[in-house]
Amino acid sequence: MKTMNDYKLGIKDLDNAIEGIKGGSNILLIGPPLCGKEYILYHIMHHGAAINENAIINVTTRETATHILEWFKKNNLNLPLDRVGIIDCVTKTPSDEVVMNENIKIVSSSGGLTGIGLKISQFFGEFFIKKKIQKNQLYINSLSTFLMESNAQTVFRFLHVITKRIKSIGGLGIYLIDGGMHDEQEIATLRQLFDGIIEIESEKDKNFLRIRVVGLTSEPTSWFEYEIEGTKVKIIGTSSPSLTNTPNPKLTPLSRKAKFFMARSEIPECKPLSDTINSAGEIFYKFTANENLDFEHLNTEFNIFNKIINISEQDKEHIAAVREQTNLRSKLKNVTENFHLLETATFLTNFGDYQTRRKSILSAIVTIRNACKWGISGLNSDHDKLVESIHETIKEIDILKNITSKSSLKPVIDEEFQKKQHNNKEKFRYISGRPNEGLTKIKLGYEEIISITDSYSTYTSEDGKRYSLDLIRTRSDTGNKRYVFKIDTIYVAGVLIDRNNNVIGSYVESFLNEAETLEKLFSTIKKDS
Repeated sequence: MKTMNDYKLGIKDLDNAIEGIKGGSNILLIGPPLCGKEYILYHIMHHGAAINENAIINVTTRETATHILEWFKKNNLNLPLDRVGIIDCVTKTPSDEVVMNENIKIVSSSGGLTGIGLKISQFFGEFFIKKKIQKNQLYINSLSTFLMESNAQTVFRFLHVITKRIKSIGGLGIYLIDGGMHDEQEIATLRQLFDGIIEIESEKDKNFLRIRVVGLTSEPTSWFEYEIEGTKVKIIGTSSPSLTNTPNPKLTPLSRKAKFFMARSEIPECKPLSDTINSAGEIFYKFTANENLDFEHLNTEFNIFNKIINISEQDKEHIAAVREQTNLRSKLKNVTENFHLLETATFLTNFGDYQTRRKSILSAIVTIRNACKWGISGLNSDHDKLVESIHETIKEIDILKNITSKSSLKPVIDEEFQKKQHNNKEKFRYISGRPNEGLTKIKLGYEEIISITDSYSTYTSEDGKRYSLDLIRTRSDTGNKRYVFKIDTIYVAGVLIDRNNNVIGSYVESFLNEAETLEKLFSTIKKDS
């Protein structure tokens, strides 16, 4: 007979606080980027398989199965392979070695939820029925990828089946999702399926971890401060995170856009590149989200940059293998497009008193762009350009640090820059479908209206008034297409794309939520294509 503490996480303080986890439980693990979620997941996996002798099934949409197994081997964490199964949604052209590996099952796409469900059932059949292993643990990393490739209702139906299966066999399911990148309604819908939640929050360079499992604890546990020490999750005390970053009133809209575009730019297939892009993105976010800059806490990002500057031949070979075996190139092209829009938004933003931050922020975007370029090509010359842009980013931050320490200095006004910024604003107004505003024109050629959809979506103003957003689709004789939202007769947002659906530019009026508005337009473009 199973007891109330069938499963443990292998993190002593947490296990003591919740007195173990009941068999049949499904837990959501949610936290921001770069907080160590994957390490926590791997720690729990290893503890379950090697220490508790449970069967482990891992669905990976971020790293190849081969890389995961190599990571455990490299860190001297021996997994009992007769009780380990990995469902790989990343590898596109598996080698003969992967095909012959009975621990790995390949699914061509993380959007193919039916195929993933079938592979999970096959592993359950092998471990629970054939090998009579009574305790089975399922890990899905990550639901965020599912939600990017399928709608929330489809993901909900898939998880409804999987979580019921976990309950029926008395297993344990842990499902990772990225905080801050999904609609609150989506998260609320999915949370119904879970018995508990592991929450992670960050404050400067500190991470806090807490867990609540319904039925075992009447209240959430204390916040536990932790650090990743090698491959171990080490609790170093209890605390309550204040999470009181002072918002930068001028740049808050830009920091929201940064979060939005970072969420759209996941490249889990390749950790070295992903870390570099995320670190540059974090610099951008911290410089726009916080009024008072904390330069001391940028060391984490700088350390990651140093790893790319001094990258090992082994990591270079890993990137080359991932480039050939996965859709890494197309993912990186998508990242480049997303951050091109963020770069444009940065360029069009009036920084006011925070003008001195602009160069540091834009240099971080150049680092992201060069990381993508090197990841796509693999050329040493492109790696050199990336290293050069990393050095430039660090240099600009050092300059800003010196300027910030001398509070008497006033921001320098760059008239040429302001003129260029004004011209770009006029261009992007035109992209949104407002050619009568401003002097600058973009030649589209002859343009025809494909369709007009009245009340396609809605906008609710701050005073609670609800407005209908009409959608206009147009196409020019050059092949460019435009998707425009209007309220009554006013054009308020638009995206211009070329014949291959590459984004040329976008524009959203300031009173709208740019992230939400662009998401609606991108979703429409995706459906049409």
